[in-house]
Amino acid sequence: MKQLYDHMKDKGLNPHFPGQYRGICEEPYTVILTGSQIPDPGTNQVGQRVIDILIYHPARSYVGMTAWINQVKNGLRDFKRLRRTGTETPILTEDEIKAYSSSIKYTILKELK
Repeated sequence: MKQLYDHMKDKGLNPHFPGQYRGICEEPYTVILTGSQIPDPGTNQVGQRVIDILIYHPARSYVGMTAWINQVKNGLRDFKRLRRTGTETPILTEDEIKAYSSSIKYTILKELK
């Protein structure tokens, strides 16, 4: 997770882990959320961990949100251990934090211990 966080930081994707960003959304940011882990068929040594990248953008610009989503996708494209699943949520309005939100689901190759 640290490598993914560092990569996202280097790409200007303003990454956070759950619970780190609080309050009104003043600037675009992302949250790295880990999900379930599954072994690859026929082995208990290697598997995949589901990673949801939650994407937030201030609600003042819907067009800015779509551009931010594309920036996140492009920034993660060259992180070789990460694979897109094709699952993306629609853009939603988060009234409490005055933001638009969406998420992109990935899997990351992982040694099982």
